[in-house]
Amino acid sequence: MSRLAMDQADLHGARFGLIRHGLIAWQKPIYQVLGLDPVPKKTRRCKSMMRLSDILKVAAEGTHD
Repeated sequence: MSRLAMDQADLHGARFGLIRHGLIAWQKPIYQVLGLDPVPKKTRRCKSMMRLSDILKVAAEGTHD
């Protein structure tokens, strides 16, 4: 632990927390940093109902209020 500013117990606790949250995989002596899931894009919602013709018009224009 000479390179880390923590003792053995703190290292084990930190490692367990990262594994539990799916951030790392560990099999002595190798650590693997796992990728994060992409953040889903927010869907746009209208405040009221729209006619199909208006929906198609908005889709064709590529813009929305």
